[in-house]
Amino acid sequence: MREPSDIVRPVVGVVLAVLVLSAAAFAQASKPLSDAQKTRLRSALETTKQRVVSLKQQTALWSSSLSSSQPSPDDENGSEPPANGEEVLQKLVEIEQKLSDMQRAIEDIQGWIEGQTESLMVMSNDITEIKRFRAGNYMQFQYRDTNEPGGTPDAFAMRRVRLSQTNLIDPRTSMRLSFDVATGTDTLQAQLRDAQLIYDIEPSDVKVGVQLLLGQQALPLGYELERSSGEREFPERTYVNRVMFNGERGRGLYLRYGTGASSLVHLGVWDALTFNDPEQRGRAPGVANRLAMTGGLRVYSTTYDLGVSGFFGKRPAFTAGNATSPEVDRRFIFVDGSYIGLLIPNLFVRGEVMFGKDRVPSTTAAPTRTATDMLAWHVVLGYNLSTRNQLALRYESFDPDRDTSGNAVHGYGAAYIYYINPGARVTAAYEVLFDPARKPNRYHTTTLRLQFRM
Repeated sequence: MREPSDIVRPVVGVVLAVLVLSAAAFAQASKPLSDAQKTRLRSALETTKQRVVSLKQQTALWSSSLSSSQPSPDDENGSEPPANGEEVLQKLVEIEQKLSDMQRAIEDIQGWIEGQTESLMVMSNDITEIKRFRAGNYMQFQYRDTNEPGGTPDAFAMRRVRLSQTNLIDPRTSMRLSFDVATGTDTLQAQLRDAQLIYDIEPSDVKVGVQLLLGQQALPLGYELERSSGEREFPERTYVNRVMFNGERGRGLYLRYGTGASSLVHLGVWDALTFNDPEQRGRAPGVANRLAMTGGLRVYSTTYDLGVSGFFGKRPAFTAGNATSPEVDRRFIFVDGSYIGLLIPNLFVRGEVMFGKDRVPSTTAAPTRTATDMLAWHVVLGYNLSTRNQLALRYESFDPDRDTSGNAVHGYGAAYIYYINPGARVTAAYEVLFDPARKPNRYHTTTLRLQFRM
């Protein structure tokens, strides 16, 4: 008959193997168990359980053999049990103790595995909940000095206090809201900036897929209108975009379709005027029921981004006092591009050209305010001195009437950006603008700004 120790040794070995596997898994408790790890643990546990059952059967047989002095049925040689009954009883007591210890070890391991599964489920749920809400707030505090005719006084001010959040409804559906609570002359007024609904009709991990965007949102024209005020090298957008697309945002919807891993096309329908256009401000949306269409193509990579886009509609008639400006065409074509690593790795360039036809919006009206052919362009050249220091130069031009000479606005400027950390930066900028329509026609603006961003 086999000695009890011959049965105990392999069982103890299996239990030790299970404990080793468990210790290895516990050392990586912060990581989800792989399917292979789970399979090995379950297999080892099942083997141990079978050994325990077999050992219990052996114990019962030996006990029966002792009481009846008959050969054990499991004994292949049919030999008699040992004459020393006390030794066998002592072995049986040891086996029972080891069985008890093994059972407790099995229960502990099973409990740990179940606990890990529950913890992973709780962690997964927590991560899902966290991803449902994402804040994107930022604040800009600045001192601005300018001799711009009719411009804001030299003073400290909150330029932007932007409160933004994105809510994930489900993997395909989300919405984005943003408010600026530092608008108006006194910088104390709240204004809705973005109210965007996003639906991924065809989600994709390798390209844009098919995406529908609706609400009040940045117009997909050029690159500067869509680029966040918290990311630009210069304190404000170029003159033409501040005048012709005041507020940068329209109300409408557009569809984006990824044509490949690095290209997309878009097509949209909008109200004819941006929400903050002087001829729209303070009036109900969709003046005179006029709509416009946008469309465009964009190709990009890690080093370049090129786009062509267009806007086609009509500017509604506008009445102020006893005068009315007539309805006119409102059409624009944008060509834009950026390149990182121009000639040398730290040098980058961004540029935009706009060809258009519209009238310059105004809070006053006159029958003579008709559409004119327009041309505008700008270029930004930047250099990353280090991971914290950046220099940028900008030149811009806007001709509101190409058929009339001497009315083009030109400007140039320089900016230095220092990153305190990835979410905080200081910008010092000096800009000069030549505007023939103003007196004096040359004025400058110096801005020192501190920005914190989540």
